[in-house]
Amino acid sequence: MPPERAADFIDNTRLAFHRLNPAEVYDRSARTRIGPPSRPALSNSVLHSKDGRYWLAERRRWEYGVELTPDDFATLLDYAQAHAQPRPAPGATSESIPI
Repeated sequence: MPPERAADFIDNTRLAFHRLNPAEVYDRSARTRIGPPSRPALSNSVLHSKDGRYWLAERRRWEYGVELTPDDFATLLDYAQAHAQPRPAPGATSESIPI
């Protein structure tokens, strides 16, 4: 997805996207740039980092091939936002009541 189009989603605080740093897992050596493209193996240190659960989700996406076009992704997020249930505020002692 082009960065300009992704910015609309990333800047929306209601969606709460999390950015991953590809430099944590991709090898940038000359040897890997010459060969065919491949997905990196995720090391234990990456999996135990604060971004570990996001990298696991990314690996599942690689393995199962779930890809959406930018238009399909926008449609999915529009639907999710329209049907999302409000969450209780942090520290709230009671559950929210739908109106």
